[in-house]
Amino acid sequence: MIDVDKIRQAVVCGLRDTLGAPVIRSNTTQALPKLPFCSYTIQSLLENSNGAWQRIGNGIDRIPARQVWSVTVNAEKYITCATLAILAHDFFSKSGILVLKDNGIVVENVGKITPRDTLITVDYEYRQGFDVQLGFMNTREYDTEDVIQSAEIGGKVIQNGGNINGE
Repeated sequence: MIDVDKIRQAVVCGLRDTLGAPVIRSNTTQALPKLPFCSYTIQSLLENSNGAWQRIGNGIDRIPARQVWSVTVNAEKYITCATLAILAHDFFSKSGILVLKDNGIVVENVGKITPRDTLITVDYEYRQGFDVQLGFMNTREYDTEDVIQSAEIGGKVIQNGGNINGE
């Protein structure tokens, strides 16, 4: 099973350190921090890749999986917003690669930065954002006692490991 909180912490802490600004989850009921800040939404929590689960031993099965994050920088001034959006983009495409890799995360794709501006009553808030696709291994434990040790097929005994009649 993926560790959602470990992935979230690796991304959020890395972005926060890179931007020097708060990084929060979008659609929160908590008060927003003072501008500028970065917000994120996990658009796709889990998508297992095409293929099959692999048994890697030690009671673990795995399959490549991915998440899609939407990252938005919010600021009062356009230049601040643009600069922070580029820094965030660079985190996923260059500067944060090793930090993410150390947490079992690879960046599969970083989208283009696009405007996400909004007019809030009489004030304007600049927003720039992009989507990023993160890859990792989805793992599941299995009980080795549930594994079939041998089976008889067509009069031949097949042992777990592929040997027929001990051959």
